[in-house]
This record gives sequence, C-alpha cells and structure tokens, in this order.
Amino acid sequence: MTSLLRCAAALVAVFSSILPVQIQSSIPGLSGPRDTRRAARFQAPVVSGGSAANALTPAERAAGWTLLFDGRSLTGWQPSGQAVWSVEDGMIVSRGNAPGILRTITTYQNFELKADFWADDTMNSAIFVRCPTELKTDLSSKTCYEVNIYDPHASWPTGSVNEVQTTLPERIQTAGKWNSYEITLEGSRIAVTLNGKTTVDARNDLFSSGTIALQANGPGSKGGAIRFRNIRIRPM
Repeated sequence: MTSLLRCAAALVAVFSSILPVQIQSSIPGLSGPRDTRRAARFQAPVVSGGSAANALTPAERAAGWTLLFDGRSLTGWQPSGQAVWSVEDGMIVSRGNAPGILRTITTYQNFELKADFWADDTMNSAIFVRCPTELKTDLSSKTCYEVNIYDPHASWPTGSVNEVQTTLPERIQTAGKWNSYEITLEGSRIAVTLNGKTTVDARNDLFSSGTIALQANGPGSKGGAIRFRNIRIRPM
C-alpha cells in the first residue's frame, strides 16, 4: 500500500509540472480560463478591502462628508446612453465601446468632491460637475464642467477642465493605475487636484449648480474599461 501511495504522488507531481494551472480571467472584456504562465504579462486593478474601501472615517463624517457610492449598489445614480454600468468588488465599472453617462439624482452647487479612478489608456472618460438634470441632455464642456480623464487628449489631458484650463505642456500619466481626484467648486472658482498636485485653479461662471456625472467612452475613445471608487462629497 505504501508503495502504491508513493507511486500516485509521483504521478501527480509529474502531471502538475506539465499541465498549466487554469484560473478565471480577470482581464476586462475576456472570460474563461487562461494559463497563469502567460497571465503574468497583465495587471488587473488591485482593490484593497472591496466595498470596505468606500467608507467614511469618523472624522470625515464629523466634517460633513457623505458617500455618493456605497460600494454595493448604484443607489442614487441614474444612467443614460448605451454604456452598461455595474458594481464589481467595490467599484463602479463600465467596459466596452458604448458611450454613456451615470449621474447623481441629487444636484449640488458648492462642494468638495473626492473620487478614485482607474482608466485604460484607450478610454476617454471624465467626471462632470454642475450638470443638467435632464437625462436626454448631452453632457459636454458646453453644458457643464468636464474634469477630463484621458491622458492622450490633444488639448485637455487628464487633470484638465475642458475649455477652462489645461495641464499642457505637462501630461500626467494616469492610465492603468489608481488615481485620486479632488474637485472643489465654490462660486465661480473651480480647483482640481490630481494625486495631490493642483492641476487647475481657475474662475468661470458658466454653470452654477447641477448633478455630478461619470462618463464612459467620450468622443475619440477607443473603448476599454473605466472604474471609480471612494466617491464622496462635502457640500459647502
């Protein structure tokens, strides 16, 4: 019996060294098993704590911050356009080539907004602020403020507010990793901080209040994935 067990163990070791281990694909847009020896070339977003990441500290609550995204559902948000939005591992996610918007039901005037985002380098996305409430209204820099998320944009790369102030000649590389936006609107002032660096501090009085919106596949987008988490706001 002992010799038989040793023989079986040896066979298992031999086959384990020959056959690839199969795991479920975590690459956006793909499904099914893949070979882990080939998977090392790809990097999927690392989510610390899942939905627990979308939480406020006692100090934030005391300071007046509230969550716009609870990490579990799209409660408080409404979609428009063709893009499909879902909640995955504590993130708001949209994949593919279809354009669309996900906006808050509530409107805001003066506020501080914080959000983390992860965009593929082919995805033209944005965070819109002071947007129209009508779902049929197209969102652009002509209808609200567009805080861009698209590194290769010719005029308004990530960190810019379209038609207000650009980061150029500097281009901040954000694709393929988590980044943090802090957006402040107070009266005619609009300020943007990207990963701790101020990229916009300007005055503009075109829009006074409205919803907050997330974009998937804006003009020129080549598809891919956009992810958001830790979306919080403090009205002023």
